[in-house]
Amino acid sequence: MAELDFALLAHSARQEPAGGLLSVLGAGINRLAAQEAPFEITLTFASRLQWDEGELGQDHAWELIVSHADGERLAVIGGSAKPEREDHHLPWPITTSILRPVPLLFRRPGTYTFTLRVDGEPLALLPLLVDLPL
Repeated sequence: MAELDFALLAHSARQEPAGGLLSVLGAGINRLAAQEAPFEITLTFASRLQWDEGELGQDHAWELIVSHADGERLAVIGGSAKPEREDHHLPWPITTSILRPVPLLFRRPGTYTFTLRVDGEPLALLPLLVDLPL
């Protein structure tokens, strides 16, 4: 099963085509303050997964779910990863990254959770507090 290396929310992120280097701006978002609701924002979900040798060459489904504490879902984004070893001489773990912009419409304040599931198993839970002025 995949293991989570890291997961975070950011303003933006991109991955270099060669070598897998991630460039991230505004990383570690866990709180948003808005002047009024509703408001729209696009956050970027960035994560890296590590894979065992037995998982190479197989498709693995992933799903990112954004939900309010009461269960209301704001977004569901899915995809797949197929880990491969690019250089058989390198001893370190095989990794794949998930980088996705997530457009969101927040209708109310509260606590939201970004849940990453891989092959149905939850690997990451990122909380996000949305504040409005009193």
